Amino acid sequence: MEPQERLKIARKKLNLTQAQIADGLGIKPANIRDIESGKVRFSTLHAHAIENVYKIDCNWLLTGIGEMFSKNESDKTEIRRDPVDIELLGEIIAGVESWLNDRELKLDSDSKAELISLLYDQFISDSGQYDFGTLERFMRLGTR
Repeated sequence: MEPQERLKIARKKLNLTQAQIADGLGIKPANIRDIESGKVRFSTLHAHAIENVYKIDCNWLLTGIGEMFSKNESDKTEIRRDPVDIELLGEIIAGVESWLNDRELKLDSDSKAELISLLYDQFISDSGQYDFGTLERFMRLGTR
């Protein structure tokens, strides 16, 4: 089964339409339609954004391994309703990947997703004010 098929299954399990998923992600409904149909490649960025908003496990979306929903039971019922800043999330993912590569460090996919989600939530809670010095400080905390 491909990631876009798993997205469709999870969306239906949550009783959400393509338009509702798109609204939560801050994208057009046609984008979700194109992803689910395979017209547009389902990316890691999409998976992380969906996990952040709808608590559908990123690793499960991408690989089919693990559980459909995040491990934390409270996450399953507490779906975010604020749109994800896809651009910011992309910058965070790129920053984390770059930081790990520069230091030749490896994180399993669950730990990486958790770190990215933590960083995203931190940046969003600062009313959109963020800088990558903050990212570096978080990363230093993770290596102590």
